[in-house]
Amino acid sequence: MRNRNRLAFCAVLAALNVGATEIQLLPAGEFRGIDGRPSEVHSWRVTAEIAERLRATLAARVNPLPVDYEHQTLRSVENGQPAPAAGWLKAVEWRDGLGLFGVVEWTERARALIAAGEYRYISPVFRYDAATGEPLELLPPALVNYPAIDGMQAVALSALAEAWSGSPSQQEITTMNELLKAVLKALGLKDDATPEAATA
Repeated sequence: MRNRNRLAFCAVLAALNVGATEIQLLPAGEFRGIDGRPSEVHSWRVTAEIAERLRATLAARVNPLPVDYEHQTLRSVENGQPAPAAGWLKAVEWRDGLGLFGVVEWTERARALIAAGEYRYISPVFRYDAATGEPLELLPPALVNYPAIDGMQAVALSALAEAWSGSPSQQEITTMNELLKAVLKALGLKDDATPEAATA
């Protein structure tokens, strides 16, 4: 049986305010990445019913979900570096026509970085059903600076796959490759797994 679970990284175009306690995690309705993701289905899809399931799954956790920096929670196994929290996701709620929002308790450091303009965007991570595009579980979102679609009110997805739409620098390519290796490792695959093995 094919494994239909997939992992998605998205950068939400939502400028953060130092006093902000809410972040948009997912937009309402159907959405895609500019890099062509998801490849297995026409689009990701979030409805009020799907959002309620995500909320219930999150609420069942004893510990709050961390918000990290640059997806370091997923990369720490690969690079050996710490994965400090930028904040803690306390709760989520659905807003009709807008999407899924989260209430975050920021750390002092994160508030300072946001106030200084050093971080401006949220990149949610979620497992999703490759047959339906339905998000199944929220994973630690991150503070990032790579919105791929400028000016989109609801969401702008970061190009964190190899099919980058622009011309990435060598450092950006290295960062993306490290992140993809971490994702493969989290899925129990070797970092040299073929696309066929990764989607089997």
